[in-house]
Amino acid sequence: MNDLLDRMLPLIAAWGIWIAGGLLALALLALWRLGRGGRFLVPPTWPRRLGSGALALSIVPIGGALFLLLGPMAPMLSEVRRLNGAVGQPAPELAFQELATGAPRHVSELKGNVVVVNLWATWCPPCRKELPDLDKLQATYADRGLVVLTISDEERDQLQKFAAKYPMKTLNAYSQNLGWYDVPGRPITFVIDRDGTVRQLLTGGHTYETFEAAVLPLLG
Repeated sequence: MNDLLDRMLPLIAAWGIWIAGGLLALALLALWRLGRGGRFLVPPTWPRRLGSGALALSIVPIGGALFLLLGPMAPMLSEVRRLNGAVGQPAPELAFQELATGAPRHVSELKGNVVVVNLWATWCPPCRKELPDLDKLQATYADRGLVVLTISDEERDQLQKFAAKYPMKTLNAYSQNLGWYDVPGRPITFVIDRDGTVRQLLTGGHTYETFEAAVLPLLG
């Protein structure tokens, strides 16, 4: 259920408030029409009363959803809208260090390759679940110019312990300052084409098939 919610976040961020607001307005309008002419908007006949009661019950979850979208979820949805705004734009710069060597690198150095930037964390179950798929993706398409950058803002020692237990073929890296890419949730994946343009944003955990479908059109 959490994975499904993560994948729907871009749609919810773009249209959630409008959809919930529209449904609430329609429900209130229908409730008024059914009860029009009755005292306290109570319809005169039982069939209409039942319909009015069903509409009244539907208003509760719709109103709750609208409250969540405008309240507790608002900061997260704002972040998703911000990140989605980068699709079709040049990928922002990101400085990082290779986990194995500590060598400083930049995302811009990878231009000319199709780059998958995956932000993850050792404490994140969906992240750990999709890492083998990202590793397989790197191994399968490395010779066609694919670079999978798996990056975390955790301490290097902690990441090295994880890597020793679960070695990977991706460009494994860390950064204490993710800058523009930093978001509260994990995992999140950016797909960047050979020209350095962000082509897709994937929120939440995904499968090998989803990652493959995202990169194949860009690999040519």
